[in-house]
Amino acid sequence: MVHVPIYPGDRLAIYTQDGGRVCIQMVVTELAESEHVSLALRTPPVPQWRRFRLIRSGSGGFNHLPLVNNYSPPFAWSPGLSMLVTDTLGDGPIPARDLCMYPTFQGCYVSVRYAGINADAQLHIVDGHLRDSAALQTDIKPMRWSKVFFVSHDDLLGLWSPAPVVDTVVCDIELVRVQPGDRLRGRYANDL
Repeated sequence: MVHVPIYPGDRLAIYTQDGGRVCIQMVVTELAESEHVSLALRTPPVPQWRRFRLIRSGSGGFNHLPLVNNYSPPFAWSPGLSMLVTDTLGDGPIPARDLCMYPTFQGCYVSVRYAGINADAQLHIVDGHLRDSAALQTDIKPMRWSKVFFVSHDDLLGLWSPAPVVDTVVCDIELVRVQPGDRLRGRYANDL
């Protein structure tokens, strides 16, 4: 947390690394520094969700194979859609760290939805080190959100869909950060 006092006429510039793709939460108040810190300690940050849209035009759908290649599409913010969008072609699993841009000790809950298909699609998880793959869900219906799954910062997300009905397949990915203890508390409470 950084507190920056700003006065009338001041300008604020934010310099980021890694291509500028980071999560920034900014709160503007008329509080003094000590009042702001006190308020921040009483009010924990709200988990932020993030939504991505991958557009695949042409005759092929999404494919997470071969597992040896990563697919790291460049996303750009679409103000009209209020999400990050890409139409870059590529195959292979997507590194979760490209989607969950939070500290490395935090993972994400993720759900996907496919459009433009007429058969079931799939979602896979791939281990970042050994490249082992497991199907998380193989019966994702067109325009239906998948079940919610957890991915860690070093996992890879494997998308698979049949060829498009006409010319385009769209995959929406929605995720939210998971605090380190929350996931383990949930697993403990459900005796998993």
